[in-house]
Amino acid sequence: MKRTTVLLLCGLSLGGCKADKDAPKPDGLAGYWQLSRLECYCPPGTPTPDEAIELDGNGNVTEYQNGQAVQTGTYQLSSGSTDCAANAQLMTFSWLSASPASYTLVDGKLTIDQGLCRDAPRKTYTYAPRRTGQ
Repeated sequence: MKRTTVLLLCGLSLGGCKADKDAPKPDGLAGYWQLSRLECYCPPGTPTPDEAIELDGNGNVTEYQNGQAVQTGTYQLSSGSTDCAANAQLMTFSWLSASPASYTLVDGKLTIDQGLCRDAPRKTYTYAPRRTGQ
């Protein structure tokens, strides 16, 4: 009985590791990014919206809300400074008037700071497989 329990626990722990190892990893910025965290000066308890962005390698972007494409446009990358970030990587969206936004990409998390120091949102996206039907 003891040996069976040990073998079962070993198998479960190895199975858990395999799922993490097989999780999709971004290859640069191109891909589908699901909003996982919203930082803003919002009322307490404000839920994180069902939002995603899809970036291609050619400078095109699509924004999704509740699984539906709501706008398409372009993005450009550069480096420089904003009111909230010095010597930063910058992303300029064609539809955002408060551009450019600083961004970081670390461990499959894309954070786009539109100017949290000025009461604009900072959004963190997690790389995700594209939803079926989109």
